[in-house]
Amino acid sequence: MFEAMKDLMDSQRRIRTRQALGLGQIHSLLVSRVDTARLGTPELKHGLLSDAIVFPKVAGVTPRITVTGTEVMVGQIQDDSGSPSPIGSGGRGASREAERGTQYFKAVADAVTDALADQ
Repeated sequence: MFEAMKDLMDSQRRIRTRQALGLGQIHSLLVSRVDTARLGTPELKHGLLSDAIVFPKVAGVTPRITVTGTEVMVGQIQDDSGSPSPIGSGGRGASREAERGTQYFKAVADAVTDALADQ
């Protein structure tokens, strides 16, 4: 039970690289090294305040990658507002969906860590 709670709390990972990499360089590495059939294709997004690499949303979780110098941060955006559910319908389905989102985030974070291991 403790492991399940620990997994749910895993919402960000920090990866240190040997040299500073740009977001475009990291995006190129991810597209070539990550299993896009399983995790989806990462997309480079340009925003008003910051740029990020975003993976597709699965089970209300959107993995987001940002870069500051030699630190790459893999975080998640949680979106629970997508589908309204009737009162009392939370139960097992909701916990399975949350678990699926957590597993997806962990798979993406592990893939990013592996892709940047030699950088």
